[in-house]
Amino acid sequence: MIRLIFILTTLFISNNGLASQSLNLCTDSCRHKQSFILGDDTWSKVQAIFSARSKTDATERQQIARAILLIHRDIDKQLKAPQGNIQTGETEALAVPDKELARNLNEYMALLLDQQLVNRHFIRKTEQRSIFIGTQYASSIQSHEQGDIFIIRITDDSDENNLVIPLDDWKHAYTLKNIGERLENLQEKNPATSNWDDGLE
Repeated sequence: MIRLIFILTTLFISNNGLASQSLNLCTDSCRHKQSFILGDDTWSKVQAIFSARSKTDATERQQIARAILLIHRDIDKQLKAPQGNIQTGETEALAVPDKELARNLNEYMALLLDQQLVNRHFIRKTEQRSIFIGTQYASSIQSHEQGDIFIIRITDDSDENNLVIPLDDWKHAYTLKNIGERLENLQEKNPATSNWDDGLE
């Protein structure tokens, strides 16, 4: 009897531990969701990031960026591994459409919040912006204290320095004015491009 109680207790603790590392993510335009369990090594690293409670919003956002990158890479690794959920050599975690990727990022954030690792920010609605080729989506968070809004968006060149950025910066990154300024800067740095519009007049 004592042995049975010990086994049941061990299973209960084990299952609760795994539950704290589990995610339900979109892998096919959210028509289907799959359950993932973060590797123990990844989860330990995520917890270590928040071992010292941040005293400022900026510090916590840096922690969030580092943690989300770790989680995302772990999911990516599982998707690419032969024994993983999907057998593929592609970066499947990045292959879902923008809107679904934003939902997955919300799941990452929800995990951090549920485990009380994040305390100074909360999840907001999915944000969007219009660009020439269509609409882009991003997860967003807001500061409890300051009220500032930031977006979380992962691309192929994301790192902890550009993963969490102010909403306004992201919203206005592709205005005609900004694109014109970028072209001017490019022409100043590389005069060879200054004749790119020759013959158009």
